[in-house]
Amino acid sequence: MRRPGRTTRPPHGLAAALLLSGVLASCGSSSSGGSSAGPAKTAKASAIDAALKLPPVTTAGLPQAPGGIVARVGPYTITQTAYEHALAAEVDAEPPATRVVPVPPHFAGCVAHMKAAAPATGASAAAASPATLEQECKKKYETLRETVLDRLITNQWLIGGASELGLKVGESEVQQNIAEFKRHNFPTEAKFNAYLKSSGQTLGDLIFQTRVEFLSQGIRNAIKRKVGSFPSSRIAAYYEAHKHLYVVPETRDFEIARTKTRAEALEVKREIASGESFASVVKTLPLKQPIFSKEGLVKRLKSGVYNEPPLNNAIFRARTGVLSRPVHIFLGWYVFEVKRIQSSRLKPLSEVAANIKKTLPEQLQQKALVAYIKAWRRRWTVLTDCASGYVVRRCRQFKVTSSTPAEDAYTLN
Repeated sequence: MRRPGRTTRPPHGLAAALLLSGVLASCGSSSSGGSSAGPAKTAKASAIDAALKLPPVTTAGLPQAPGGIVARVGPYTITQTAYEHALAAEVDAEPPATRVVPVPPHFAGCVAHMKAAAPATGASAAAASPATLEQECKKKYETLRETVLDRLITNQWLIGGASELGLKVGESEVQQNIAEFKRHNFPTEAKFNAYLKSSGQTLGDLIFQTRVEFLSQGIRNAIKRKVGSFPSSRIAAYYEAHKHLYVVPETRDFEIARTKTRAEALEVKREIASGESFASVVKTLPLKQPIFSKEGLVKRLKSGVYNEPPLNNAIFRARTGVLSRPVHIFLGWYVFEVKRIQSSRLKPLSEVAANIKKTLPEQLQQKALVAYIKAWRRRWTVLTDCASGYVVRRCRQFKVTSSTPAEDAYTLN
């Protein structure tokens, strides 16, 4: 399987996002100037940690799911331990003022942490009431829970989806990917291990997420392969079935004048019939003349561009060389004469084959991907059973409402 692009979210916040993008960007590169990943905490953040003597991030006290199982995803389980590990790593990458796991129902530790960190960070939490801080901590907990569970569940969906398609990733492929990332970004093993520690990850986390990334891209590649190749016979068959897409519509050249009243329109018609040109007549008219007209002449107009049916229909039903009767719409009265008709025509296959060959594969692949993702989400949602207190969008217990944001139809997440 080839090296994947970014298709799923990283396991542990910003730090892991940088790390995973480095893993994927560095694979197969011969340059030593690959993606550079620094530690999760900046020097300023570390200084604030030291000044405040902030304790390590801990998940102690979090509500416990029955039997230690947060969610069951088909044959897979997401344990309380895995959930808390991911949650702690997500928090560990945050700024000092918020680097604490909010523990419901009262969030006392989170409130105390925010008040303690506020003076050193310049945050407004110092002046905020305990009730306000408690609401902030509650919102933070709900956001963290949703972010982490969504990621953990989606990873299992991807593993399950890949298994359905018979896709596998070799251990050597994953190890090579990680080895190249380490070689391009960390001069020593100690620095790499320090990075993992600072981002709240383990090597196992990195291996797992790299494998998921490969499987995600493998699914996309499998969908593309199902669309198949595009020999000349297939392009010709598509052309025959979609000829309406390659019709060049009829266009008309005509001269036109706009007046305010019917009497003025009749006078314009009389002048033109007596030998005056549209160009000379429209120069004397006070109203702004129709769009696309230049000195009364409109060239290559397609039906429907003038979106008032009475005028559009009159123009496209008229014969050439016949001065029209005044036509009325809400903008005024019009007199026109069609000068030239370019009939509609069907572009031959020879004219459009190259464009079809260029655009059709991507169109059909996108269509197939959207259909797969829709079915994949529906199928695995039914198989995802979440414990009370851990229900997020991926769970079968989740109720979609009118305010639930729409999901990206093209993304395997």
